[in-house]
Amino acid sequence: MMAALPNSPFRPGFGSSPPVLAGRADLIADFADGLTDGPGSSARVSFYTGSRGVGKTVLLNALENSAREQGWVIVAETCTPGLVSRLVENRLPTLYEGIADSPPRRRTTGVSTAAVGGVTWKNTPESVRDLRAWVDAITDALAERDSGLLLTIDEIHPRHMSELVEVASVVQHAIREERQVAFAGAALSSSREGILKGDSTTFLRRADWRELGRIPDAEAARAIREPIEGAHRQVTDAAVAAALDAAQGYAFLVQLLGDLMWKNRPTEALITAEDVIEVVPKASRRMGATILGPDLEGLSQIDRTYLLAMALEKVPRSTGRIASRMGVDPGFANVYRQRLIGAGVIRANGYGNVEFVTPGMDQYILERTDITELPLPLPPSADPPSPPTTATSGE
Repeated sequence: MMAALPNSPFRPGFGSSPPVLAGRADLIADFADGLTDGPGSSARVSFYTGSRGVGKTVLLNALENSAREQGWVIVAETCTPGLVSRLVENRLPTLYEGIADSPPRRRTTGVSTAAVGGVTWKNTPESVRDLRAWVDAITDALAERDSGLLLTIDEIHPRHMSELVEVASVVQHAIREERQVAFAGAALSSSREGILKGDSTTFLRRADWRELGRIPDAEAARAIREPIEGAHRQVTDAAVAAALDAAQGYAFLVQLLGDLMWKNRPTEALITAEDVIEVVPKASRRMGATILGPDLEGLSQIDRTYLLAMALEKVPRSTGRIASRMGVDPGFANVYRQRLIGAGVIRANGYGNVEFVTPGMDQYILERTDITELPLPLPPSADPPSPPTTATSGE
């Protein structure tokens, strides 16, 4: 036995950057290259989508760090009501004060017959009253420093589209004027379709959209092993393998399991597969409360019927067998299949098969549902309800 070792090096909290950011190096490098390539690079306007807990916010953190390394300044926000007001009234003015250590350039603010030559002049901070003017003022100041402005917006959701469209319009104008501006946004996969609806989102459709998937096993193993060994403990190969099997490449679970493994026997120098086995139930409960439960919010009774029938099936889960379990024809079941794919709860897995997006969802459904008989489905002739909505919790 030995004295208790240092605190856990893992960070399973939502939005907390892990000690080893696994599986995202290519995305970070592509965005960094976009900053270097100049205003014409498509990577300068990027959107990252994925399920809850897949690491969207953590990726935004990494992109911000990469931009700072290139000398860029950052404004990080969340797409909640008042976004534009916060930018115009607080975030951008505060940023400008920090970079404008010399008198700002004079800017034309209007035409007046009383002014000499018909033009009036004011200093930039006094004349700025809207988002585009602030971005112009900041990029003018940054141009003298060979720097640029990166704006990141997390938790983008269709219900706040008016403010996002205003921000996107300003970014579009800045890029057309070849200003040093970049944008990175993050949203749930289920939000993408709603974000891109409407004629005012043409610019957003041309952005570089990336879907964050599961972390490859080799990278996930590194994310588990390196923090442990860097904190002067050891972990067996069997323990790493057991953790990989439980995490299934899911970023939040990798950090959560690593944290629980570390804390299971904190006075032991060696972490074993037994530690992993003992903490998996606790990790499952945490996943249920923070990820799986919210994923099911807003789903109709028939959506849940489909998921229950799907959970009862063996892998690969056939859409035909799911329809049979529900007692409906395949065409009717397919309506709910498409709804659930749109909600980001399930996805296609080869021809005629589906799978759950989030690890452990099947077990979560079976443990919390009476599986002796399925809920009665709607008659096949009934019109399906409106598409489900999903909550917008952060990471």
